[in-house]
Amino acid sequence: MSRRHGFMIIILIIALGLNAFALGELSIRYLKNADKDFRDGIQLLEEDREGNKEEAYKKLEEAINNYDKVLNLDPTYTPAFTNITDAYMMMDKFKEAEEYTKKYMAQNRNSVTYFRLATIYQREEKYDDAIQAYKNTLALPEDGGTEVVLPSIYNNMSAIYEMKYMKDKNTGDLDLAIEYALKAMKAGVPGASSRLAALYKYKGDVKAALSAVDEAIAQDPENMELKILKASILEDSGDQDAALKIYEQILSGNLDNDRLEQIGIRFYNSKKYKQAADVFIKITKSNPDDTLLINSYLNIANCYQQLEKEARDSGNASQADSYKAEATKYFNLVAQKSPDNPEAILQQADIALKNGDNDTAIAMYEKLINMGEADFSIYLNTGTAYFNKKDYANAEVNFQKAASAEVPKKYEFQVYYNLGYTQFILGLKDISSGNKDTGKNYLNKSKENLKMAKSSTSDSGAISSIDGYLKQIDQTLNAQ
Repeated sequence: MSRRHGFMIIILIIALGLNAFALGELSIRYLKNADKDFRDGIQLLEEDREGNKEEAYKKLEEAINNYDKVLNLDPTYTPAFTNITDAYMMMDKFKEAEEYTKKYMAQNRNSVTYFRLATIYQREEKYDDAIQAYKNTLALPEDGGTEVVLPSIYNNMSAIYEMKYMKDKNTGDLDLAIEYALKAMKAGVPGASSRLAALYKYKGDVKAALSAVDEAIAQDPENMELKILKASILEDSGDQDAALKIYEQILSGNLDNDRLEQIGIRFYNSKKYKQAADVFIKITKSNPDDTLLINSYLNIANCYQQLEKEARDSGNASQADSYKAEATKYFNLVAQKSPDNPEAILQQADIALKNGDNDTAIAMYEKLINMGEADFSIYLNTGTAYFNKKDYANAEVNFQKAASAEVPKKYEFQVYYNLGYTQFILGLKDISSGNKDTGKNYLNKSKENLKMAKSSTSDSGAISSIDGYLKQIDQTLNAQ
């Protein structure tokens, strides 16, 4: 059953379960026809087959007409009113639902009608109107429906204030979201504890968040979502070990691939590369679609490359070689499934550059360039790999291409500094070898790019270094 129509079916059941003894014979006939059309319309929507929507809407319109006839004969029969507004909302006719509710409220102002108006506003995302309507409901003298709608009012108001907080980051909205979540929890609303825990997490109150989520877990101990929420709260508090223990416990249960991927990423971010690799391997054995399978292979290869680096740094060469072989195996699996997968090529290139394997990095980056996948960062990294090999001519060519591309402001210093410094080296080398004109040309370019780098940073150390190079350039040029 879809979430969209679930609450409407509940209302229908309530309506059909009521004793209709107060209705006349004609009203009962209209009611039976309306209830049948209403049920049929919901069923058609739930089946979600081609052509069903049009037929479902016809059934719902017929239900509305018959419920309206019931209300013309007995205006106090509230279930007919609620099903009419539900039918309108199922057809996404929120304006009609709102207008019908206001019309009905002219003679029937009670907790149910005010609550219904508020929920319609909420569905329309008219949140301020919804809040006011919920408050109007709370301000009414208690009637037969108050006790029924009160828990939902608290829960819905908490949800609205949470959405307002997520949009505007107003801490007052967050405080109100917490206030109503507490009331909803005390009223026994399912899921209120987990909402409260998430709200406390936003607020940074780890102790309160953990208390709320523990209470929620006590009520529903098999709920994986709650356990993941608790682990994420512990992560945010800095208690990585406790969070990872929970993730390890969760892995023994039945998780979908989305959750497995999230947990794998969390292990990776915590530098638990072997556990992360095991999680991603588990995904590959679940018959995932090609996109998820390739991403999982890439993630596994990345984990093994990190394990290789750790092993080499600790002096365990044989273990490092074993991890490298595993990484290569999974990169090869990506190549088999998608030979020109840019993400796989880029990941191999980046890791090769990071590990000092400049030849592999250059080969991978240049493959991306030939595929038309290059942006400033590809040229920047290709230039860096050439620079590391002391191949300054090719480094300068790639740094120049990086500078000619669209460079985000935060990377301007790095691009212009690398280009200017490389030209500085080339200029000095040419002049010292007798190629004065070429050398002077490089130094003039270097001067221009180093000034660009200087203007894009406020780092005093970097500015001081650049000033030193600029001074040396001027001295060298003046001496020619």
